[in-house]
Amino acid sequence: MAVQEKSEAVLMLCNFIEQFEFPIETRVQVRMTHLDVQVPGQPLHSCIHYHWLDWPDRGVPEADLAPIALLSKLKTCR
Repeated sequence: MAVQEKSEAVLMLCNFIEQFEFPIETRVQVRMTHLDVQVPGQPLHSCIHYHWLDWPDRGVPEADLAPIALLSKLKTCR
């Protein structure tokens, strides 16, 4: 989908395991990974994958400015 939509960034708020209790920490953990995706017959596509590691399984994280800062960073991407 990232290649089809020519996305420069992907934001992942969920975890790979659902309904699992992750400890809630006082600081936000966001992992940023640079990905190069190759689809046969198409040029190489690069994008950045942001994964919010401690987003709660149910609900939203406690209010702070981290989501706003991340959203501001993503607004510069397509």
